Amino acid sequence: MDVMLLSFLIMFIMFWKSFRIFIAYTIFFLSRLLMQNIFFVGRPDGFLWSNPGIFSVAVPYPDINDFFWSGHVGTCFLLVLEYRACGWHKLSKCCLGVLIMQWVMMMVVRTHYIMDLMAGLIFSHYIFMIGEYLSYFTDVKCFGILNERGREFYKPCHFCGNPNKCAVDRMHLKEKI
Repeated sequence: MDVMLLSFLIMFIMFWKSFRIFIAYTIFFLSRLLMQNIFFVGRPDGFLWSNPGIFSVAVPYPDINDFFWSGHVGTCFLLVLEYRACGWHKLSKCCLGVLIMQWVMMMVVRTHYIMDLMAGLIFSHYIFMIGEYLSYFTDVKCFGILNERGREFYKPCHFCGNPNKCAVDRMHLKEKI
């Protein structure tokens, strides 16, 4: 996961044209923090997680309450969606592989409930959509990036860059005509 995040930062510095992923991460982790402060979810029975002695930027080893929702699965899925939106399909598949390995590891080591893992997927999907919609203000209004932003769920207007629901992309050719 550390390699995945490091490669993302390198790719962002070199190639990216949108701040949607940073907006999505901010919303994801702030809402996760709020949820963890409101609700306390106890450890699963048979909790096996401990510090293996390996340094990690993305994996917390101390004894903390970060069960609902899974930040590991959500982080991986946000990057899957970001890479797919930018047309980097091989990296998207690599991140999907990391997501699957994280899911399996979290179940084997008993550090999350299935509910936490599913919620991480669901919340990250919808938060990515919100981040894509809100990125219009930073991308277009602040930095003047109109059409190079890439998109997954909203199609930017060619004149102003304002995000619109991208229903035309999911229509059959006969229906478009």
